Amino acid sequence: MKTTIKSLLLLLLLVSPSLADRSTPDGAVNEFYQWYQQSSFEYRKKFTEAAPYFTEELYGLLRDGFGQSPESDFWVDFDPFVNAQMNAQAISVGKPSSKGPSVAVVPVTPTYGRGGASNYEGDPIKVWVKQVGGEWKIANLVYTGDFPFELKKYLKEGLGR
Repeated sequence: MKTTIKSLLLLLLLVSPSLADRSTPDGAVNEFYQWYQQSSFEYRKKFTEAAPYFTEELYGLLRDGFGQSPESDFWVDFDPFVNAQMNAQAISVGKPSSKGPSVAVVPVTPTYGRGGASNYEGDPIKVWVKQVGGEWKIANLVYTGDFPFELKKYLKEGLGR
């Protein structure tokens, strides 16, 4: 009995931080990017695991966009989570700024390269998060830099919605 209680307490301690992470805008974004980096090049194959990190609308658009192929009229031919053709070596999650009672923007800066002096920072990505049922969920990604655009708008237009 004591072993069972200890095991349950240990499990609760291990699970609690991940549950608490989505209670803040930057915690939710950080938790998603941890999943993303652990998934590496398999993130599209494992995308169903990422559903809890996104609003229903954005998750559905991404799922449908990822389901397209190069032969389709529309194909997501870049990594939307780092706005590049390659994975990022590191992800820096910044401090959120409030845009209302249940909306915030969290800046994310990807670092690309093969390590060492060849690494370089990409343009910041503004990750819009929305509070849904007590948890913060990613609602949109807005890319900055020379060719700024919004992921949700891009997906809607490409998928004809």
